Amino acid sequence: MVPFPLTIQILQDLGGIFSIFDGQEFVGLIQKIRLEDRNLHIGRFFINPQKQGQGLGSQALRKFVSLAFENEDIDTISLNVYEANQRAYNLYQKEGFEIVQMVETPIRKYIMKKGR
Repeated sequence: MVPFPLTIQILQDLGGIFSIFDGQEFVGLIQKIRLEDRNLHIGRFFINPQKQGQGLGSQALRKFVSLAFENEDIDTISLNVYEANQRAYNLYQKEGFEIVQMVETPIRKYIMKKGR
């Protein structure tokens, strides 16, 4: 479990972190969690709430996906999103991710995937 609030040291210790910048300003990150069965799973992906709504998430996710397909031996990229997180769900759907499974935990979430 990752403690909150996130600090620079915690982020450095996580590994697989891709930083997102708007000019010189750090505004978010995407984390590669695991690579198995030719699928890369994305973990944490967030944009500073003050910077949301400016297209930075779409740009970052698009670039990350493009680089992953170019540089990793993978066929798909997957991620999880909670049903209540409509903003993230809409972003993933807009960028070509599709629901492949619904998981009923205490909070419903979707597993989404995007192929080449």
